[in-house]
Amino acid sequence: MAASASSSSPLHIVMFPWLAFGHMIPFLELAKRLARRGLAVTFVSTPRNAARLGAIPPALSAHLRVVPLDLPAVDGLPEGAESTADAPPEKVGLLKKAFDGLAAPFAGFVAEACAAGHGESTPTAAGFSRKPDWIILDFAQNWVWPIAEEHKIPCAMFSIFPAAMVAFVGPRQENLAHPRTKTEHFMVQPPWIPFPSNVAYRRRHGAEWIAAVFRPNASGVSDADRFWEMEHACCRLIIHRSCPEAEPRLFPLLTELFAKPSVPAGLLMPPPPPAAGVDDDDDDALPAREIGVEVACNDDGSFRRDAIAAAVRQVMVEEKGKALSRKAEELRDVLGDEGRQEMYLDELVGYLQRYK
Repeated sequence: MAASASSSSPLHIVMFPWLAFGHMIPFLELAKRLARRGLAVTFVSTPRNAARLGAIPPALSAHLRVVPLDLPAVDGLPEGAESTADAPPEKVGLLKKAFDGLAAPFAGFVAEACAAGHGESTPTAAGFSRKPDWIILDFAQNWVWPIAEEHKIPCAMFSIFPAAMVAFVGPRQENLAHPRTKTEHFMVQPPWIPFPSNVAYRRRHGAEWIAAVFRPNASGVSDADRFWEMEHACCRLIIHRSCPEAEPRLFPLLTELFAKPSVPAGLLMPPPPPAAGVDDDDDDALPAREIGVEVACNDDGSFRRDAIAAAVRQVMVEEKGKALSRKAEELRDVLGDEGRQEMYLDELVGYLQRYK
């Protein structure tokens, strides 16, 4: 009887993003889409971030709740800082150190959620009294796997980055086989991407930025190591805020590289606010892969006004601009297909049902 009740009741998903609005907002958008499909979603963040993200729409309140966890204080981190918006770049490592301090409060929350669920035999209509079926995490919680393992809860990683960037970082074993120890190594395509790609930081300032991801920061661990420990230790799926139309050929490659399904969730673009006289077309998710022109810049990232003028001239006047415009319109038609984007979310729910 318990198995029957479990299979007919909605999944309970716990979602826990890194403390940056560029991460929290896509996580919340995915949470809303899952809640609209009848899943019970618990969104975990800190009190200040939860308040700034706004109230849950009344239509979703039965299926989506927010659980705040207090962020521990860390010496050197500005008082009240709970997101990267509250801290200067040089203090973000300390914010990660504070984030690591959420391990104990999160473990307590999960234990309480499992105890309240009495296993999986007493679901409610919304499913919040059910033991969590999944924990969907960001790249940073390398400390979660013992918690999930203790309570036998599967984990998935939700990557808000382009799938191309995940491929560029690559799995740990490929990085060990092909070590990147110099800035120049990040300025070329990695050998584990077997097809032509523009995935590389061709300018030195970009390569230096991505190289820092592989070095320990003030938290004592690098972002790359966090990602690899998360991916290897406890994640059954990697969910991407992307789709094959936007990033062709990458999803089969990622599934092969990481030896687990890489699942598109679609672009998760929030609907534009209704307003008279406002054009609903918004091309800002659109990839810049072959639908744009790069402004020529110096190695440090600086550029001159004549470089901007040259790029605008290519797009607006020269023949190349016409081809770019056609490609952009074709891609907009595909990515603006709401039915197709919703299909990816339905398929994601199917994965969550099968792989739990």
